[in-house]
Amino acid sequence: MRSILSMALCCLLTTVLGAESPGASLLAQGQDAYAKGNYLDALTQFQRLVSDPQTRTRPEPYLWLAKTYFAVLDTKNASQNLDYYLANFPQDPGRAEALYLQARILYSDGDYAHAIQAFGQYLDTSPTGDQVPNSLFWMAESAFALGHYEEAASLYTKIVQGYPSSFKWEASRYRLSVIDLKHREDELLKLLQWSHAESINSEEDFQRRERVYQQSLAAYQKKLLEMQSTDSGARVAALEESIRQKDLQIAALKSQAPVASPLSDQTDKAQTVKLLELKVRALSLQNALLQWRLSHAQ
Repeated sequence: MRSILSMALCCLLTTVLGAESPGASLLAQGQDAYAKGNYLDALTQFQRLVSDPQTRTRPEPYLWLAKTYFAVLDTKNASQNLDYYLANFPQDPGRAEALYLQARILYSDGDYAHAIQAFGQYLDTSPTGDQVPNSLFWMAESAFALGHYEEAASLYTKIVQGYPSSFKWEASRYRLSVIDLKHREDELLKLLQWSHAESINSEEDFQRRERVYQQSLAAYQKKLLEMQSTDSGARVAALEESIRQKDLQIAALKSQAPVASPLSDQTDKAQTVKLLELKVRALSLQNALLQWRLSHAQ
């Protein structure tokens, strides 16, 4: 009786193993092809698994299909298989890896805002996972692509300070240098723009002052011409001529004055008085001319 039961159990195990062996073999073959970079062969094996009614209910083929499609840059099919996996196998141990892959697909498609959210979801799900430094790096790259340089710098700094053994460490240091250089370039650009604006303002101010000076000079020259062409101008010329004549008379009287002697004291006094009178009159005329010029200059 015991031997009969043993034989039946062996037959049952053989039957079960025989049923599972083809699926397990295909999965192993696909994984091996993927590891070697033979992605087309890997896709063939994984597609055979999801097309077989006996193995299509297993989560592994869909996750591996998504990984393989992503490896050949077919993000559309990768997303479709990944969405199916996440929706139908929420308790599978590979879920954390699937979340990371989903974020990578979003980044590859240029959907940086949603990629940041997806990487954040992975970090929340697996805060100590193997892909934490990579997730931080790709989050930083997404922020950098969006122009959020402060946020990106903070994420790169976390990698540099917290994950020195990560192969993203050197890339993060480089990105920090790029951001620092960009900040310096922005500051220099602002300074140049300010300097250029100041230069333009100074030039405009100089040109404005020059125009005012030219206008004032033209107006002054015009006023002088008008003075010379009016009766007032004639009066100025007459006064200047009168002064010149008086100066000549004074010079002539000086040259004709006799040498002083006791007999000629009265004559000298008379001539001196006359000379002084002429000089006073000349000074009066000169003063009148100056007053007129001053009043008209104002």
